[in-house]
Amino acid sequence: MAAENLVVASLIEEGFFPEDRIERVGDMKLGFDIRAHRIVDSSTGEIHIKRIEVKGRIRGQPVRLTTNEWYKAQQLADTYWIYVGWELLGENPEIVKIQNPACTLDHAKREIVAARFFEIPAEAVGVASRQAGANL
Repeated sequence: MAAENLVVASLIEEGFFPEDRIERVGDMKLGFDIRAHRIVDSSTGEIHIKRIEVKGRIRGQPVRLTTNEWYKAQQLADTYWIYVGWELLGENPEIVKIQNPACTLDHAKREIVAARFFEIPAEAVGVASRQAGANL
């Protein structure tokens, strides 16, 4: 939340307005945390849109994106940003802004595949236990 608050403050400094133009959408599972837009040219209707994935980290920690976040970064290209907040709870917090991370950071990414496991429901264990007891 501290990282998102700093990002919102940064967006306001960039010229985005909080009322109806900066939305926290992280709970919607869209692949990013904040959506912001502003009208660049009212005569043409040109709009500047940012879709921002927010990461708060201790300086030096790797930044991890979920598969969904990475795919959205690829799909949304230049409208997708990562705002990394370094040392947000420290004395010198810093926000680094990276546009189109799927392109900019593709050379540095490393896919991490989580270990697979097999889950057996407790009911099945109970049934198997009762059947084994009956066969003894």
